[in-house]
Amino acid sequence: MRSRPDSPTPPWAWVALGLVILFVVAERVRLLNLPLERDEGEYAYIGQLMLQGIAPYKLAYAIKLPGTAAVYAVSMALFGQTAVGIHLGLLLANVAAIVLLFLLGKRWLGGGAGLVAAGVYAILSLGWCCSGSAAHATQFIMPAALGGILLLQRGLQSGRRATLFCSGLLLGWAFVLKQPGIVFTGFGAVSLAAHEWKAQPRQWRAILEKAAAYSLGAILPFAVLCLIVWRAGVFDRFWYWSFTVARGAWTPWPTALSNLAGCVRWWKISGELPFWVAAGLALAAAWWMRLVQPVRFDFIAFCAASILGTSLSLRFNTHYFVLSLGAVGLLIGAGLMEIRRLMIEAKLPIHVSPFLVFLFCGMCGYALWSDSAYFFTDSPEQVGRDLAFGNPFIEAEAVAEFIKKNSAPDSRVAVLGSEPEIYFLSHRHSATGHVSVYLLTAGLPWSHALQEEMAREITNAAPEYIVLVRCNFSWLMPDGGDYTILKTMAPYINRHYELTGLVLCSENLGEPTYYWGADALAPRPELTPNRNCLFVYKRKTPQSSPSPPAPAEK
Repeated sequence: MRSRPDSPTPPWAWVALGLVILFVVAERVRLLNLPLERDEGEYAYIGQLMLQGIAPYKLAYAIKLPGTAAVYAVSMALFGQTAVGIHLGLLLANVAAIVLLFLLGKRWLGGGAGLVAAGVYAILSLGWCCSGSAAHATQFIMPAALGGILLLQRGLQSGRRATLFCSGLLLGWAFVLKQPGIVFTGFGAVSLAAHEWKAQPRQWRAILEKAAAYSLGAILPFAVLCLIVWRAGVFDRFWYWSFTVARGAWTPWPTALSNLAGCVRWWKISGELPFWVAAGLALAAAWWMRLVQPVRFDFIAFCAASILGTSLSLRFNTHYFVLSLGAVGLLIGAGLMEIRRLMIEAKLPIHVSPFLVFLFCGMCGYALWSDSAYFFTDSPEQVGRDLAFGNPFIEAEAVAEFIKKNSAPDSRVAVLGSEPEIYFLSHRHSATGHVSVYLLTAGLPWSHALQEEMAREITNAAPEYIVLVRCNFSWLMPDGGDYTILKTMAPYINRHYELTGLVLCSENLGEPTYYWGADALAPRPELTPNRNCLFVYKRKTPQSSPSPPAPAEK
């Protein structure tokens, strides 16, 4: 049953929402100790540097704006600098997004639609198809965006400048968390402009004051970020990486369509496809839905912003779709409530509400049943191996622990690969600001120069350890790619370093194999040219014996 936006929420809705949150909390607590994946490692390392008083872009370069790293820093300050501490922050953000989406759905469409939206968001944002177990930036953008939109709706109703300022502050923060968040900042501006344009008579002074309040709040987070990096002396580097390199890293259309098709295949396997199909059908009919008409402009604009944010870079990585989940949930909620209205008006001889509850629960149950191993039966260790998809996330933990135990706290480390979590977990600074290599091997116009810069920074720093990652997923090297960094570093490693660790990555979801010290030097028949592995090199002492040569290419 629809609740008026200004009416109290019925107790059954709060009970149902509580059960949804309880399910999410139970699942996320079960997966708290999952190994950090690549993006998490980058955010965690930059956040760790922030806790040490080191500004973003000073010792670590990234194309993502540093808002999410700042959230990591807060989470680690509260809960500890571990994977558990980071995932506790994710849990809080996920629960906040679910509650805020329920409140937004209740305001726009009524309590029933809001509850459906919250339930859909809970399942999809937790599922592996959206990389739901990892603390990606998109998971933190959503509570900021939904909170900002809720405050915007209240500010438009009350006309209070302070509320509009706070709305702009949250929506501006969504952009600082990661660049695609700007679509929600833009949504707020468009929604405010449309609301004031429809108002009669137009009071231009009041309109300008409201626009100024919202704009000031929206600009302030980015302005503060610019001031911080300028005071740290890295503004040029910040701008270059966050905008010049990030803009050039967009995906070509053929690759984008291939990635999108891959995501659809994952949705089909996981049982989530019915949600996306239902949302697409509801979007096609949204303009004519009677329930949506009072908020039609804002509702459709929010859906458009969500789609735009997901597809902004044309990369279509799985976690990008988190930005669409709020719209998916609201569309399904609106569609079910519209079906309810039509069935009641048609006077069908069935109990409409129980039928729709059964239909929605069937969709949710199908998704949970299809992924029952992920949600219920697999151990966290097994889930971690399944989600690695050939990436050395588990192996990186052991390498980081080895380096931490066998080096001084001020030692420097270099990772030739895209495993920045090694820096974070070992609590050691990188010898280079290039903490991930996949952007340097992407064939961009500046890739070759950046690889040369990485090699110079490493050789100048002379790190105590160098970790060479031999894994295609770590390098994302295209056919005929630029191997400058490997060709440059191989002779340097051979002259100055000795092999002290060899990690053979897991195959067929088995356990990885670790060899340390003298064991790493022994011939290994299983170390074939195509075997994913990590080589750990330690800087030679004058008495060191020769070491097997480092591979020049993958």
